[in-house]
Amino acid sequence: MKTGGDMELTQRRKGEASCMRNPPTIQTPDDAQQAPDARGSDMTAPDIVKTASLRVGMRLTKGLHDAGTGVLLLAAGMTITPEFLALLRERQIRFLSTSSDPTPAPAASTDTTPADPLGESLKREDVQLPIRPLTASQRPRVTLAILEERASRGLKSHVQASKSVEQFYKALKLNDSPKNDGLHKVVNEFIDMVSLDLDLLPTILSLQTSGDEYLFQHSVNVAALSMNIATQLGLRREKIMEIGLAGLLADVGMLRVPEMIRFAPRPLTAEEIQEVQRHPLYTLDYLEKIPGLPREVKFVGLQSHERLDKSGYPRNRGGMFIHAFAKIVGIADTYAAMTRPRPHRPALSPHDAMRHILEECSAGRYETEYVRALIDGLSVFPVGSHVELDNGQFAVVVRATTGRNTRPVVRALDARGRPRGEVIDLAAREDVRVVRVVRDLAAEFHPGR
Repeated sequence: MKTGGDMELTQRRKGEASCMRNPPTIQTPDDAQQAPDARGSDMTAPDIVKTASLRVGMRLTKGLHDAGTGVLLLAAGMTITPEFLALLRERQIRFLSTSSDPTPAPAASTDTTPADPLGESLKREDVQLPIRPLTASQRPRVTLAILEERASRGLKSHVQASKSVEQFYKALKLNDSPKNDGLHKVVNEFIDMVSLDLDLLPTILSLQTSGDEYLFQHSVNVAALSMNIATQLGLRREKIMEIGLAGLLADVGMLRVPEMIRFAPRPLTAEEIQEVQRHPLYTLDYLEKIPGLPREVKFVGLQSHERLDKSGYPRNRGGMFIHAFAKIVGIADTYAAMTRPRPHRPALSPHDAMRHILEECSAGRYETEYVRALIDGLSVFPVGSHVELDNGQFAVVVRATTGRNTRPVVRALDARGRPRGEVIDLAAREDVRVVRVVRDLAAEFHPGR
């Protein structure tokens, strides 16, 4: 007979297997069956269509004309191509019409939402990274004693990193042309950490107790997790550092969202959710002001909340229209957000957050290989998780095991629930396994308190 813990683990394994066995569908511009209709967009109105609203792959239900001259540019039933959008940019045509009658251009909009200057400039190499995931033997690793000592010291680096992000964000908001030296220092420290041991940054994140403002701490956590994923994928050092910098800056646009929304101790209204979903556009607006910033970082700022199935925001992009770095940072952002408390909800356990991401991956929202890298880097029971073993012991996860995602390294807890017991490598001990996740450790050791 299966226990509740057994059933939970069985369900989780089925979800993981489904995600890994059935990679999410990726839409391509020439996929006629998946190409979106223009229904529901500006293109159904029998008058003005903004050129900026057009996307490669849209199939027209009505012909498009130059709004100023009435000249037909693309017939009904045709699909928008990159060449067509390039033609519009070359001719500086900002407005189109579904009517052949010349129409005066509309008055300047009062909408303060910034445009998307990145346009359709994604390349195939931007979307599909050449990855070589690390095997267990390739994974950088130090002794557990060194790992724990470095993690203890690393907490101070995390606090300083949050302060550096805060200073940069606030200076950027005030148009002070901030120097990003502090951010580069954070990224350099993190690359040294992942090069030493891939469990180091997750261990530091699991030890956090700081009450710093959520946005800045969250940005640091996203950068750390993104770099962990990128390292596990076998990316080159310079790409890992760009991904880290992108993670630090991905949510700067939240500064433009009113604090009454950001800190609301309740679920947001539909209008408030719409405002939050505009923040990637605000982020891009800020990032455009930073000279010399890699275009990859700007793509992440705009697209880290997009999803493969077009369920994301702000542009509802999908598949081949999302930068690979944004896909990586998007996974890290989701995990980091769910595992930290917010004014309107408590934090999820690391295991529950991982299970949620696996479910989303199975639904086709995340890139399978990138989710696998997250799991290989953190395990299904991430570092810091409390678990019960089938021998009756309680333990805390101290290391992930690449390729054996349900069998991490754990340290047994003593009679008071402190991690002072035996270290058990579950990958090497087939006679011991995890039977359940412990979400409230105090209740286990001090029932009724």
